[in-house]
Amino acid sequence: MNHAARRAGQIDKEIGERLRFLREMKALSQTELGSAVGVTFQQIQKYERGISRLSVSSLIVICRTLDIHPLEFVGGYFDDVDGLSTMDVLMRRLKDAEDRLGQIKTIVS
Repeated sequence: MNHAARRAGQIDKEIGERLRFLREMKALSQTELGSAVGVTFQQIQKYERGISRLSVSSLIVICRTLDIHPLEFVGGYFDDVDGLSTMDVLMRRLKDAEDRLGQIKTIVS
């Protein structure tokens, strides 16, 4: 198995552990979460063990069900973009958007 495949497998396990932690924090059973996502509790077990990889659509439904932002789920994998944390990057984007909105308001006025 090459390095990239090993790394992907490790990420799957870490995501699974995070899923289990977040599910338990919301006091949901695997069956309840599976019903919300449209899969069996066995599939949730596979996600949590890192045996099966989460699809983006399942991730979105899980995040909605657990009432969390996707960055709470996977944000740690995107830290250190140009030395900035995920929150720093988001705050920079928010500031840029606010600046552009201010410019638009000035033009419209």
